[in-house]
Amino acid sequence: MFPFKKKSLPLLGLDISATAVKLLELTRSGDTYRVESYAVEPIPPNSVVDKNIADIRAVGEAISKVVKKSGTKVKNCAAAVAGSSVITKIIEMPANLSDSEMA
Repeated sequence: MFPFKKKSLPLLGLDISATAVKLLELTRSGDTYRVESYAVEPIPPNSVVDKNIADIRAVGEAISKVVKKSGTKVKNCAAAVAGSSVITKIIEMPANLSDSEMA
């Protein structure tokens, strides 16, 4: 009856890699997506080491710069976290085990 559809909210995707921070703003219309903005900002070497942020200030500054470069006003963001940083398992073992026994 009404030709108006509820418009979905735009969403930011943020990717922090070992070399750069990348931002992508997407909107959805029906079954299609549209890139509204995109920006990349390099980060100093060793700011991210083995998928862990080593220099929080440098990465934070890069995030601020990509947001400014992109011109986005969107506040909702989806960010990926490295799998090795998410899953933690605690294994109880006797304290007197040798290294080879623990392995």
